[in-house]
Amino acid sequence: MIEDHDFNINHCSREANRSADSLATLSHKVVGVKTFNLFFELPSNIRGLVHTDKWSLPTFRSKSAKLANIIYDPL
Repeated sequence: MIEDHDFNINHCSREANRSADSLATLSHKVVGVKTFNLFFELPSNIRGLVHTDKWSLPTFRSKSAKLANIIYDPL
């Protein structure tokens, strides 16, 4: 199908498309159907990510460091 229709598929990491990733995360928290018809109906955190994309500003994802399984025995 790709060869017949001249598609181009590119991978986009979560960091490069945080607004879409946040909407997908929101979809798992909402019960029923939720439609956003206007930009200002979006949750504020997603509006901020859309503005960041629009202005081509970099975004970063942070994750907490896991604690090592170290047992400290001072004796």
